[in-house]
Amino acid sequence: MITIVIVIMNLTNSKQKTQDFPQIIYYMRHFQAKHNVDGKYLQVLDPDLTEFGFQQGFHMTFNDELDLIICSPLSRTIQTYLSLFHDVQKRQRIPFMLDADLQEIGEIPADTARSKEQLKQKFPELSSIIDRDLVEGFNDKNNSLYKNSLENVKQRISRFHQRLWEQRKEKHILIITHAGWLTRALNQREPSNGEIIKKIYTNSVV
Repeated sequence: MITIVIVIMNLTNSKQKTQDFPQIIYYMRHFQAKHNVDGKYLQVLDPDLTEFGFQQGFHMTFNDELDLIICSPLSRTIQTYLSLFHDVQKRQRIPFMLDADLQEIGEIPADTARSKEQLKQKFPELSSIIDRDLVEGFNDKNNSLYKNSLENVKQRISRFHQRLWEQRKEKHILIITHAGWLTRALNQREPSNGEIIKKIYTNSVV
């Protein structure tokens, strides 16, 4: 399911704007995870996708052109990426990043990521990317950067988008993240597992 929204923006005051608009962002919620169907997994650290969640990627085709994929560093979002882009050759053609600001906003175990070392052991094929993109302690929800307060979440979402506007020149970007993050970032209803919201950012009428 893809929802399309056109967003009119004016970034003329940005200090380091490198982006030429329009820019198309695909915001995606991860596929079905264990804690989405069984409440006992809410108290399990960083639960995996369900078997159905793993299969969702094999039954979904992403045909739109992509220049970059940015992903939350939790297991379910990384597994969503690997499932959706199960064709290794296709996956390797698209640059991939992890961003700690995309992790889920809750502080329960299910919304808390594994450590860098644990992630590297679980996803050895992404070890160099994990080392490149994540700092030690990124998963510490006591860190003021990631605490679940209204102001902290607002700052985290703003910080992430500011980097997009000021540092990234790619035109078509897929962001794989979580329901809580998306609900607050996009100011809308909670998306379903695997739902993609396509936004066209422009500073003129499309």
